[in-house]
Amino acid sequence: MADQASADSDRGLYEELRAMALRANTATLQLDPRAFRGGKVFGALMEFNVDDAAATLFCAFEGPGDYEHIALYTSAGFGIIGENFSPEARRAAHAFVVLADAFANEMSPTDQFPGPRDNRVCFYLLTAKGVLTVEAQSLETNSLSDFGPLELAAHAVIEEISKVVSDDKN
Repeated sequence: MADQASADSDRGLYEELRAMALRANTATLQLDPRAFRGGKVFGALMEFNVDDAAATLFCAFEGPGDYEHIALYTSAGFGIIGENFSPEARRAAHAFVVLADAFANEMSPTDQFPGPRDNRVCFYLLTAKGVLTVEAQSLETNSLSDFGPLELAAHAVIEEISKVVSDDKN
């Protein structure tokens, strides 16, 4: 019974963090909205399944200056939200958001946020005009997707985050 309560708590926290990320806007991230006129992307999420858990990578520009918000969390209770990532992780997050902007015209506006189905990834892009989305075949299926470069950029962020988590364990 305690295991189920813990799993429910983990899932609830994941859903809360995910909802906060999907509702982020220029005001909540303390961005100058003039810099993101015309639908320029200021945040990108990639969602995917890992074993029996859902996972969300959230990267966004934040605050005045050159700062990237980076977070990775799962419905299984793992999460890392930080400001103390390496310069490499910050560069990877910046590259992911910038590349996401190049894919914005290939995505559709949405106000519905389902997670990915098996062997799929969902991308959500945050713009001043709203949220854009697409679901694509995961590269893990060995299928070539038009969104493969975006998935690879997201995985580069995850790889850099993993180094930080690994270093903290040592």
